Amino acid sequence: MQLVAKRHGGRTPIQVLADTKLLRRSVLAHGVHLSDDDIALIASNSATVVHCPASNFKLASGVARILDLQRAGVNIALGTDGPASGNDLDLWIAIRLAGYMQKTVAKDPSVLPAVDLVRMATINGAKALQLDHIIGSLEVGKRADLIVLDADSPSLTPSFEPHTTIATCVTRADVRHVLVDGQIVVRDRECLTIDRKSAISKVRALGKQVLASVNKN
Repeated sequence: MQLVAKRHGGRTPIQVLADTKLLRRSVLAHGVHLSDDDIALIASNSATVVHCPASNFKLASGVARILDLQRAGVNIALGTDGPASGNDLDLWIAIRLAGYMQKTVAKDPSVLPAVDLVRMATINGAKALQLDHIIGSLEVGKRADLIVLDADSPSLTPSFEPHTTIATCVTRADVRHVLVDGQIVVRDRECLTIDRKSAISKVRALGKQVLASVNKN
């Protein structure tokens, strides 16, 4: 932020985006350091903030003003920011951390209820990409994107309210099947579209190259 302010006459990154006509319906990662004016600009430009709580926690980046963004009518989705800053791509963790973080900051366990967290992980992400008319929720006419959870999983038993179970209990180990546009891509926890052994081998080789490059420098 300081770098942007220095280069652009004290303006924030959001103000610069607005002035250059790039803020309209944009997708903004993190959104940790936002002023009241920034939030108003984001809302008026129908932009989305993608909250990445795991990365924010790990890097001590700060806490995004999710509740203020929500009150302003901003669409909020969830992300991971990738393994470089969060060591993981697990959106289930992001769902849980997002709720815990905001409840702690607000000192109110009732804020950001489970149904809002599930929306942030589903339909709000589709809205961010302007694809909510075809994906993001289970509706007639939309593409069949489904995640089937293991109802017999000990960690999901008993389940009194589905949204709460999803937002506070589910881990990736509880995912049994995944369908994308009606096609089964994960069956009984086995990915059908990726050669697992080959992928792991390639990533390990790539990891060695990265480590060698780091050590060299």
